[in-house]
Amino acid sequence: DLELRTRLALGLACPTPLETGLTMDLLTGLPILPASGLKGLARNWLLQKERITNEDADSLFKDIVILEAFPIDPPRLGLDVLTPHQKDYYQSKGKRPPLDTCDPEPATFLTVEPGTRFRLRMWIRKGTDTKDGALSRLSRISTALATALEQWGAGGKTAAGYGRLMNLTGHGSLDEEMIQVRLRVVTPVFIGGSDPNKVDGHWPLRPASVRGVLRDWFRRMMADLIGQGNEKAWSGNLFETEEHVFGSSAGQASRLLVESPSKPKFDGADTPVGRTPAGIAYLGYGPYRYVRGKGQVQHAQAIFPGQDIEFCMRFRWRPGDRDEVKDAVRDMVFGSLWLWTHLGGLGKRSRRGFGSLWVTDVKGPVPDAWAKQFGPLADMEALKKRILEGLRQAQASFSDAATKILGSDAVSTEYHARWGYSSLARSQAVIVPTATAKGEKAWEKALDDIGLRYKCFRSTLDRRRFSDLPPLEDYFTVKDFLLERTKKLKDKSIPRAAFGLPLQFYFRSVRNQTAQVQAVRPEEDRDGKLDRRTSPLVFKLIPVGDQVMTLVLYMPGPLLPDGAKLRLSTLGGRRQEELEVPNDEIIRKFLEQLGKK
Repeated sequence: DLELRTRLALGLACPTPLETGLTMDLLTGLPILPASGLKGLARNWLLQKERITNEDADSLFKDIVILEAFPIDPPRLGLDVLTPHQKDYYQSKGKRPPLDTCDPEPATFLTVEPGTRFRLRMWIRKGTDTKDGALSRLSRISTALATALEQWGAGGKTAAGYGRLMNLTGHGSLDEEMIQVRLRVVTPVFIGGSDPNKVDGHWPLRPASVRGVLRDWFRRMMADLIGQGNEKAWSGNLFETEEHVFGSSAGQASRLLVESPSKPKFDGADTPVGRTPAGIAYLGYGPYRYVRGKGQVQHAQAIFPGQDIEFCMRFRWRPGDRDEVKDAVRDMVFGSLWLWTHLGGLGKRSRRGFGSLWVTDVKGPVPDAWAKQFGPLADMEALKKRILEGLRQAQASFSDAATKILGSDAVSTEYHARWGYSSLARSQAVIVPTATAKGEKAWEKALDDIGLRYKCFRSTLDRRRFSDLPPLEDYFTVKDFLLERTKKLKDKSIPRAAFGLPLQFYFRSVRNQTAQVQAVRPEEDRDGKLDRRTSPLVFKLIPVGDQVMTLVLYMPGPLLPDGAKLRLSTLGGRRQEELEVPNDEIIRKFLEQLGKK
């Protein structure tokens, strides 16, 4: 008997009105584990883990019958969601590039909930002579299948932790290459499940989300190392290297599996939080909202800061993988882990300081090159050294791996402007210490400090009130537009769009009117959507000694694809003007101001 430890996704590709399916028995309507899938899983485990040949596998499975696994008890079904951020890139297998203008597209699907028990049935075909070792072969296959179901899982999305079954009879074996990563929650993590505003009770730290951020930072680094070529060649090479580690739906299976057994504490949605510091409220727009009569309200659930949470990684090698391939994959995985936990975050508003996590411990086989790149930091100099050494090591690891995968001709360390994609080439970072950011609420003081600095730089009202500075140039551009002074808009742009799109302006002085700034695709591609542009600026909060410091990272790159423009319009779209795309001068001025302080 097998008990489901994690959600089970079966038959997602089955055609249904919901576009995603669930494999069920035709007679009973119960979700089942198909016999063909179970046999293939056991065979693949033996090929990879015990290194048997295909001929040996044929002999081993001869006269052994594996039947569908049915639920013992009435199963519970639940709703889950996956949200790919680069859908066109994935579906085209790299023929279309990953862009920071792509919209996240949630896809909901049915799963079998954890706790459901399945009964696995195997027997020796009638008439088989048991003297030829059939009983021992049956036992060997049973043990292999039980172990594979526990460590690799069954069904779809196993690389993201789905389909893990625990064998209640005690078969199976331990995985010698499991890596356990312990993370300290530095700032609130706003991460949801099928309800985006509620933490997933089964998977508070969702393995699919962890894989997603690992893939994202993998691309941010690898994008700089792929050599010269047109957009399609660059994107195809990037996809090939990414598929080498994370797999693809139309190609090879992922070599990396992620699980998350942690059950951290989280708070409720729509919770009044009293007087939220202005800087935190500004950075947390969305999760934090002002509600009349209630004051500041935390609209979404969050995982509390100060907790330790864990997730596990396993490597699922493919038949024929050489040691050099395994070493390259390990280096890229740990490089992606380092980039994510030192430069980025997880969940909503992770580019504005929320969702900051810090590695406190790693157990398992860690490559020598990365063994000293995790753990506590004593002071700012140690942080600077860690960031510089980690980036150099990541570049070396990824470059070496790309050479092995694509060949030396496809790899280059020269900077190439990419097509609407921010990467780590020529990135710039500023460390902002906050003297008062110590003690239990250190994160609040540090996040409020960077939030106020950011707000006072961008907001016209705060520039006047706190810094005695004039409004930014685009304040007058938008005001002229609302006042219908169209002649003044010639050759104008909206520099603040460089911080990310869409962007809204509200003017009390112009009859409380609102203007919005969006992106417009090139003339030849006006049918496609272009609703957003991810910010190239990332705030990361890092524990250093007894305080919390903020790392502000700028990843340069073209704001929009070639030929795209900005559209300035009234809120209803009654009037519109197309403007030129701004450069990144305003971001560099902000970083310069931070450096002076």
